[in-house]
Amino acid sequence: MDQLRSRHDFRAYRQLIHLLIEQGMNARSEYIPDIRQLDQLEQSGEVLPRLVLAVLQAYVKMYLYDELLVSSLIPEFTGDETSALYDELYNDEKVGVGSRYAGIEEPLH
Repeated sequence: MDQLRSRHDFRAYRQLIHLLIEQGMNARSEYIPDIRQLDQLEQSGEVLPRLVLAVLQAYVKMYLYDELLVSSLIPEFTGDETSALYDELYNDEKVGVGSRYAGIEEPLH
């Protein structure tokens, strides 16, 4: 699908490549086409190769993940939530004969 989009809106993908390079993506090590190669692809009406689109998608996901971590949309995770859930599920007093966890050795103890 993105290959077809790259044929019709090549400029958007070119802008994305420039944005990601500014954000720290190493275009050379990721085998992203340089400006001359992008020009050739655009002029010939070709699509961006799947491998290039996969790299772009991975970098966009990493960028969005980093942005979400510093935003106020997601509450800060302290780790206490996981601790409380673990204690609730694996508390020795709760793991009795009729429990589904009875007789299971806990490798972390």
